[in-house]
Amino acid sequence: LVEIRTSYDKINQIENIIKDIDTKQLKEEYGFTYIDGYSSFSMDFFQKSDLSGNEVLFLGRTIDSDNSLLKQILKTENRIVGRDYVMPEDQAVIVSKKLIEDLGHNLDSIPYFLNYSYYCGSRMPVPLPVLAVVTDLPGDYDFLVTKFLKDKIDSEVYPLNISKENQQRSFIVFVPEEKNVDDLRNFLRNNKELRSNSKTVDKYLFKQTYQNGFIINCLLEDSVSVDFVKNFINENGSIFKKYNAIRIYNFEADDFKRRVRIIDHFSVFFDDLSKTGEFRDFMLAEHGVIVDLNQVKAKENYAFIQNISNATSWFLIVLSIISICLFISNLLKNHIEKIKINLGTFKAFGLNNISLIITYSFIITVLIIVSQIAGAVISQLIGNSLSKLIIEISGIEPEAGINYFTILNIFSLRVSLFILMISFLVILTVLRQSLTETPGNLIYNRSSKK
Repeated sequence: LVEIRTSYDKINQIENIIKDIDTKQLKEEYGFTYIDGYSSFSMDFFQKSDLSGNEVLFLGRTIDSDNSLLKQILKTENRIVGRDYVMPEDQAVIVSKKLIEDLGHNLDSIPYFLNYSYYCGSRMPVPLPVLAVVTDLPGDYDFLVTKFLKDKIDSEVYPLNISKENQQRSFIVFVPEEKNVDDLRNFLRNNKELRSNSKTVDKYLFKQTYQNGFIINCLLEDSVSVDFVKNFINENGSIFKKYNAIRIYNFEADDFKRRVRIIDHFSVFFDDLSKTGEFRDFMLAEHGVIVDLNQVKAKENYAFIQNISNATSWFLIVLSIISICLFISNLLKNHIEKIKINLGTFKAFGLNNISLIITYSFIITVLIIVSQIAGAVISQLIGNSLSKLIIEISGIEPEAGINYFTILNIFSLRVSLFILMISFLVILTVLRQSLTETPGNLIYNRSSKK
């Protein structure tokens, strides 16, 4: 991924630039697969338990719900909690670990909603669902939103204005757990004051947060006062706190006009990182766009180191397999040399070669499997402890959710099975060669080979 930020005078040309370079010929020539245009902007969020001020400013960007970059961002090793967008109209945010911590939250109790500081004459806390929390986001960004939500934030009709009369009369609460939502709904249905001022109290599944939750929607009578919901929640605050209930709002009901979004940045996804330098020269010559030299150099260095690491790893794996095969072959030959008399005796009493081969092959294969399992477990324990010690000595702060050393994975399993298969073939070859001798030759240590 190479991010390209253009100068202000070229912002209006970005869409045309993307159309010009998004061709099959250029993709094949420079080794890229996808171009992502987006808008970058900043948002203020209220800190934990402080809705009166002290907002924290973060930089973020828009992203399409079907963007392939999301799959990379939400990979298991980078995702702390959460999931992908489902629809282009989703109004949730994907945030970084840094944003959560800077707002005073703990990763052990990540909030389901973050209060966005929305300006509409004055600052107001608008609860936005947290769809996912990740360790890192591309670039210098700390949050992602859909283009649909960005349009709502920028709309001149202020669709996120929670001080509107229709929003103040809206009685919607979010509850994380189903047991709690049923208990709270029963309380609301049986509450005399609410029962006399509402039509229905219904429960719905809510999928906009990083884990499924539930909402209770109380449809109120038209005659209730504007402050009824606020006063009711304040008077019964202990009940709502008991069930971890959060008041939210229905922003789907507010209509607004979609804006023609100005794309001010775009990213290019490369399959072949060795061609990023050539792409940089092309962009400068054809479009006058300067691609960050440091960024391209970092990509080229990464590609070089990655190739060297892969080549070294495969060399060590092949060398290990050859060493293991030679070790097993020599060990087995020495062992058979010592028990030749026993093997000759077994054959003299009628035990055929197939039975001997099956018996010895089974015993040795079991020993190899046991040694592989023991070696993998010991390597994982030692390697994990050693990597933590190295990180601690180096003064590097480890990232949450990342395993810096692991050997218990599918690749190791495949290599182990391959080693087992090669070892089994070596065992069969050595046994067949040794058991071709007659019982007399084995017993008296003679050889039929001249």
